[in-house]
Amino acid sequence: MKTESDFTEIVKRKLWTTVFTALFFSFVMGAIFLGVDGPYHKGNQFIGWSYVVFTFSGPVILVYGNLVSLALEHAQKNWFKGNQWLYILLHVVFGSASGLLFQQAGFAIIGMAAALLYALIDRLLLLYKGPKRKKVYLFTSIPILFSLIAWITLEYTSPKIPPFTKEEAVKIAASDEGRVLGTFPDKIGKVEGTINDYRVIMATEASELEKEKYLVVFTET
Repeated sequence: MKTESDFTEIVKRKLWTTVFTALFFSFVMGAIFLGVDGPYHKGNQFIGWSYVVFTFSGPVILVYGNLVSLALEHAQKNWFKGNQWLYILLHVVFGSASGLLFQQAGFAIIGMAAALLYALIDRLLLLYKGPKRKKVYLFTSIPILFSLIAWITLEYTSPKIPPFTKEEAVKIAASDEGRVLGTFPDKIGKVEGTINDYRVIMATEASELEKEKYLVVFTET
């Protein structure tokens, strides 16, 4: 019969495993998405994508992952006691549920990888007790330290965003200022033409309001 201390121990082990798995998985996905938003501020990209993935994966692992794990742990004690590899394998099988649900092989692979990681850490925490478990806790904290180092390193080594110029402001504004009868020039200046015997002048001007902030004016005469 389980005592209160046994229940507390299980909850503590599952929660630690959940946090580690969700964080590690999020950091890996953050590294995969690195560079998607351009070459600048890669450190912030890494942390940003990791946070986005964590907000989705964390609740899934916390609810679905732990319910499955608790059910498998109960089944292990009653039907396949001592068979740790079957316990891990069943985690992987249930981890593929997202792929079956969305009919996407990629989701299945990601879910299986996260489930495998969860099961391995869970078994390590179960098998090692006392001082040895503290070493496992220390080991599972290493990815968090590495992610902080990666964040700082990537942010420091990323190229700086070049200043936003008046010419770029004009090009961006001109791209949205098309007219049926013509298009304003995408650089400071003017163009002339004739429409229905009328002489038409389209002019583009720009002035700096403050640092990297410009007022672009289009005039049609």
